[in-house]
Order: sequence, then C-alpha cells, then structure tokens
Amino acid sequence: MTRFALVLIACATLVTAGCRERPNYAYSYHKSETSQEQLLRDQQTLRKTSGVVRVVTTHHQDGSATIEVEAEDGHDVAVQQKLSAMGYQRGQH
Repeated sequence: MTRFALVLIACATLVTAGCRERPNYAYSYHKSETSQEQLLRDQQTLRKTSGVVRVVTTHHQDGSATIEVEAEDGHDVAVQQKLSAMGYQRGQH
C-alpha cells in the first residue's frame, strides 16, 4: 500500500471512531435546605457513583444547595434516581 492510502485509512478510522463516542449528560439539582457538611458528604457519595464524570456543588447563603452532575450515557437515569433519593429536585431554585 502506498503512504497516501495508509493516511486515508488512518483518517477514516479516526473520523469513524469519533462518531461512536457516546455523549455525557449534565443535570442541575437543588435542595432547599442542607448544611455545608451534608453537601460535602453528598458530593463525595456522587463522586463514588458509577458513571459520574463531574460533580460541582454550591452552598447558597439561604441554606439551599445546588449540585451540577455530569453522567455518562447509560448511567444517567441511575444518577438522577440517586439524586432524587438524596432529597434533591431537578432544576433551578
């Protein structure tokens, strides 16, 4: 095979490999009242959860909290169920 043919095959492989990548899903959840300590425990629990890619938490002055979670495709429903079981509601406060 010529070098040109090898380069074309390599490029085609890279392009098709990129198309097979599954998307991640990001969600924002809110809890109306929680302590900073509980928020940190919740954050740690989520980081240990299978399929969780990223967790960002914000504790607000009024005692409420927001958790933003990014989950891999295929784990997104389980992560959402876990957040609901922890007392969080989806969406903004």
